[in-house]
Amino acid sequence: MNKVNIFLTVALIITVLGCNGSGGANQMTLTTTEQNSVSIYLAGSGEVTIDWGDQTVETHELTPFDDNEYFGENAEYRFRHEYADRAVRIITVTGDVTAFRANYMVTELDVSRNAALRTLDCWNNRLTTLDVSRNAALIQLNCGENQLTALDVSGATALKMLYCSENTLTALKVGDNAALEILRCVDNQLTAIDVSRNAALVELSCGRNQLTALDVSRNTALTELDVSENQFTAAALNTLFATLHDKDLAAEKNIYIYRTTGSADCDPTIARTKGWKVSGFEGGHQHRTDDITDKMKQEAIFLGMIGAENRKMGIAFLNIVRLDDKRYEVTGKSKVRDNICDFRGVVNVEDATYDGTDYFEGAITGKYLFEEDRNQSGTGVFEGTFKIVWNNENLNTYFSSIAHDEVEFNVGATFTGTWKSYRTGSVSKTCWGNLWECKPCCINDGQELWVSEEYRSSGWALEIDLGNAIRENWDYDDATEKLKEHPEYLEWFEWWK
Repeated sequence: MNKVNIFLTVALIITVLGCNGSGGANQMTLTTTEQNSVSIYLAGSGEVTIDWGDQTVETHELTPFDDNEYFGENAEYRFRHEYADRAVRIITVTGDVTAFRANYMVTELDVSRNAALRTLDCWNNRLTTLDVSRNAALIQLNCGENQLTALDVSGATALKMLYCSENTLTALKVGDNAALEILRCVDNQLTAIDVSRNAALVELSCGRNQLTALDVSRNTALTELDVSENQFTAAALNTLFATLHDKDLAAEKNIYIYRTTGSADCDPTIARTKGWKVSGFEGGHQHRTDDITDKMKQEAIFLGMIGAENRKMGIAFLNIVRLDDKRYEVTGKSKVRDNICDFRGVVNVEDATYDGTDYFEGAITGKYLFEEDRNQSGTGVFEGTFKIVWNNENLNTYFSSIAHDEVEFNVGATFTGTWKSYRTGSVSKTCWGNLWECKPCCINDGQELWVSEEYRSSGWALEIDLGNAIRENWDYDDATEKLKEHPEYLEWFEWWK
């Protein structure tokens, strides 16, 4: 072989390798925050090689994944690595990976060299950029809860599901995504969105943006539309209603307009005559003075926090008696550490409203004053405000089903205020209810729903161990069942009896 041919051959090899540094294999890289352990989720075919970034390289067999399913944190897809120290890691994944998931820790992600990728879940990370322009096979993309200011999905022509909520996107173009069926772009900074070329669209959730108009006249497969908390005037909402299709589809057709600028003055009958169910029409709200004791007879048990250390506390409503249209007498028990006290007091309902349209939802706000028994030790007075919200189809269900986390419909309760000691006069902040804001949660690694380890000494061992069990096994039902053997389980689920 002469020198010219040798030169051309070498140049050709360099060119090929330059197009794909792994010599043609599909490859992805991710950079993490400082971690001492990492879990990623992979599915596909054949073998995958993982370079964990600490000179550890592993080879595993991939498990196939159905693109039409949700790519969850199942053990069969999980690959976990423990590090000797806590540091930033650069991890390289090489192989025919069709589904990839990594959450809570990724600061950079390069999937441009993986043409096989069909499902990408990088939700709840710290990404500021994401390039999927070369991922033409991509079907599912979940990049919500990041720090993205721009997102180009024009190259992902097979895309069916796009979840990009809770970023800071100011524009989003989906005109090249003709197969798109689900688009969720809630809580961004979008001022406009064009879905005129998305005929397959079934769900569009674009609430909490800066939209003033929307045309869905060409979206004849649409059954779910959420434009809540945007800047639609009443006239703009009426125009939107007019663009809704009137096809009789198998699925129920819903449009949500909660807290939009014109939600009190629009004309929902424009949508209803086309078979759409309108939720959030404020013009139908009515104030209520119904007797709600019949819905508060069951024991209502809450967890919460007290004091600067966010010590765990329990509140049990054991009996409720209506005094008049606004006042209800409540008797119950409180628990902090091992100290259980009886209390009696009054709930004053200041405002109770419900949506008088076809979708019943409402809220109650007011004040409470609960006095513990002075003859018992460590007692005082609870005082503050409360808010209870619900979405269900029972007009009188104000306080019901807030007793447990396992509710049949969406009801949330929060009581915030203070506790003042009879003996010392000292005041501690309190917050209890059935929402996560009533528990001290970890925000350091993005796992907002889990109680932080630092609060174990404040009485939250049960919740901490539950969170650890779920994150380890990723099976909520199994973890919850095992936790019934926890020494504090009965203590916190039967203490009021």
